[in-house]
Amino acid sequence: MIRVYFESSSHAELVATFETEELYMLCLPELEKEAERMDMIVTESMLDEDEVKYIQQIKNK
Repeated sequence: MIRVYFESSSHAELVATFETEELYMLCLPELEKEAERMDMIVTESMLDEDEVKYIQQIKNK
């Protein structure tokens, strides 16, 4: 899973999550345009399979 953030010098906002890198790469140009319009940059974090499973377990409790 890929979490995408828009970051400024003072904060970060989670703006999207993607299940595949392929889909993320397709959307990245538009995400970059929107971030630039807001005077921010795009950053991302990748969760490995174990982290995703853990998060899903917590949500299902």
